[in-house]
Amino acid sequence: MTGIPILTSAPLVSADALTTWTKWLAVATFAAVAVAVVGLLWTMGSAVSERKAADKRLKDQKASDDERAERQITAAKEAAEREVAAAEQRLEAQRKADDERAERQITAAREAADRQVEEMRAQLDATSRPLLIEVEPNGPIYPDMGARPNPNIRPRSEGNIPDTITVRFGATTVEIDPRETYVKFTGGLANLSVPLRNVGRGLACIHTPGIHLDAADLAGVEWLEVRRERVPVGESTRISLIVRYPPGLDIPSLDPRSETEPWVLHVPYTDFAGGQPAYVSIHLTRETNDSPDVGWFVVSLEQIVLEEFFVGTTDTGRTMRLYSKSTAHETIMDAEGGPR
Repeated sequence: MTGIPILTSAPLVSADALTTWTKWLAVATFAAVAVAVVGLLWTMGSAVSERKAADKRLKDQKASDDERAERQITAAKEAAEREVAAAEQRLEAQRKADDERAERQITAAREAADRQVEEMRAQLDATSRPLLIEVEPNGPIYPDMGARPNPNIRPRSEGNIPDTITVRFGATTVEIDPRETYVKFTGGLANLSVPLRNVGRGLACIHTPGIHLDAADLAGVEWLEVRRERVPVGESTRISLIVRYPPGLDIPSLDPRSETEPWVLHVPYTDFAGGQPAYVSIHLTRETNDSPDVGWFVVSLEQIVLEEFFVGTTDTGRTMRLYSKSTAHETIMDAEGGPR
């Protein structure tokens, strides 16, 4: 082997050379160790740097993943909120549509019920509606009119005594035919008396404070009397009043030369319960211009059905007037007094 000659030749080497060699060997060993340590340190430093870089990459990757996850979560949450909002809107729209449909159904049912009630009320009212009209001048004299032989005429063998009734005008009285429309002018006053008959199906209750006369240039009513304020079916009553008129008053007539309008007597009335308010408008005129007291008759008659009425007064507090709160009047008699 080659090592043996070195060992056998070692004693041949000088101590100085051995020392030098040993020093160089130590230096070489130290250098090798130093190189190894430097390499180790470098390796360790590289590993640390690499680990730090890896940690940073991991941290950056985690931050990126977290950010992406946060965006996804936010997007998912927003999408869910939009879906919930859309669902709530659909539910609200459906609820609103259901409410509107239910409201329409309720309204339709209520209107149908109201119509049925009105129809039933109209049918019921028709069975008890009163209807006041004029009395036919040549018609029969009914017992309820209270007629009896005229007490101012003495019995005569050659003729019959006419049946009359006593009509009062303030402190005076007159005997007239119970069917007669009576007008008398005296001393600046006009005495007027008009008979009416209930041909309806229920008791007629006359509202006396609402009675008034429409006539050109006439003043208010001075005196008023209603023979019967509650008129049963098939029976009659009479409205008598005194009005003041100025001298030279043009009195209405059917004469073509007359330019005055008929006088109109308004008489409000209701049924027995105070319902079905109405008033009858009685248009009065004369046949000729010959005498202001002669030939008065009812030229037309109008029945006005009201929703309701109330009574007020003029500025003087004397004349009562009838007012209507209804704008839709139902005329149940035509201008000639016949039913529509």
